[in-house]
Amino acid sequence: MVPILILHAKYHKPIEDSALVTSLITEQNGQMHDVPNRSTSLYEAYEIFSFSPKKNRVDDLLSQNFRIDTDFFRSNTGKSITTIEIDFDYTTSWLFC
Repeated sequence: MVPILILHAKYHKPIEDSALVTSLITEQNGQMHDVPNRSTSLYEAYEIFSFSPKKNRVDDLLSQNFRIDTDFFRSNTGKSITTIEIDFDYTTSWLFC
């Protein structure tokens, strides 16, 4: 039985628009500082959902059993997950857990 590790997380990534970045931060003596009273955030918010089998080696088996356990689920979103669908085969049939 192979447990599935699940991560559902919010994260922030710095914006990549260099013109906008230069208006949001300043550089002084090699250090970066926020522009006081800026109206726009330097970061964009994103959300990710990922999963991975908790296994270090590959067995030459025709079938494999997987388990989804709340002990292997991490989230910082405050959202509740009620259904998880995983297509291990990239086919049109889904595995419902």
